[in-house]
Amino acid sequence: MSISKKYEAHAEIKIKIHSVPFDLSCKIAESMCTALKPEVKLLNCDEKIEIKSLDTIVDIVIHAKDVVSLRAVVGSYMRLVQTAYGCLCA
Repeated sequence: MSISKKYEAHAEIKIKIHSVPFDLSCKIAESMCTALKPEVKLLNCDEKIEIKSLDTIVDIVIHAKDVVSLRAVVGSYMRLVQTAYGCLCA
């Protein structure tokens, strides 16, 4: 993956769903990705955000122009992840 010099701060968040049986964990991870993807268009201005699921893992990669922007985006996505997980597992 080629990232331009515009992005100086990077983070990768991997969330593993393992509190339920494997097949259900995979569905939860996939559903979380589906729920979070529309937010990419709403939340990012200058940031590049990628969201994908692989089995029971939700992978969120964030590239931002600086650490302050990165911190804000990570905080926003962690709140969204917590909300999505809470709704899916309720």
